Amino acid sequence: MSTHPHPRKYPEKVDFDPRKPPKIKTYKYVDLAHAGDVKAGSLKLNTLGGYAHLEDESRRDDKEGMSIHKINYMNIEPGDEDGRKAAAKLLFDLGTDVSGTFLRCEATLRTPPAYCLCLSEVPDSRSLLSSGSQAIFEISDTLGLAVKLQEKYPNRFMSVFVGQVQYSGRVFEDYENANHVPPWMWKEPRDEEDAEVRMIFFAPEGGTAEESICPRDEEIARFLKPFKEAP
Repeated sequence: MSTHPHPRKYPEKVDFDPRKPPKIKTYKYVDLAHAGDVKAGSLKLNTLGGYAHLEDESRRDDKEGMSIHKINYMNIEPGDEDGRKAAAKLLFDLGTDVSGTFLRCEATLRTPPAYCLCLSEVPDSRSLLSSGSQAIFEISDTLGLAVKLQEKYPNRFMSVFVGQVQYSGRVFEDYENANHVPPWMWKEPRDEEDAEVRMIFFAPEGGTAEESICPRDEEIARFLKPFKEAP
């Protein structure tokens, strides 16, 4: 297996999924024990890699932040070196971990080091409420919150992407989807009820990301309106 640096360009400071308008309304589900902190503008940011180590098996996900593309170049004639070079260049440009041959291979796209704030488009997700007593906060200006967080922590968050998670799984029989939806926006169909919207905050190039808690902040708190407490 060979590994290449991920060449995908980071968004310019703030980017968002064009399928959704900028002022998308979302909801943040939090344990009641942390509701007071969230109400005061303190938010916990996980890392995508951290989902592989969660104690809660229902939330654990060792493939979070990646997409796998099974590429078949059987149309390349044996001995066609130009074709093989073209295939190799394509895989390199995608920024992949590649296994197999240039005729049949799997290419894995991985998210660069990043923090993740998980939200939902719905205030009544049974799957999210099933984890216990929770409070729900309404965010009427999701993009505005993303902008404010990036502005407040420019040394920690180089840029941020806001988008709607796609629930088509993470394994594809081609590379086409790699050009349309980034690897950090795919999840398995079983999680579709979450209706998740994500803020992905990218660490500075060459940096790392670790679980982080943003301190209480009045400006951040203005974006978080208590919606309801779920028993």
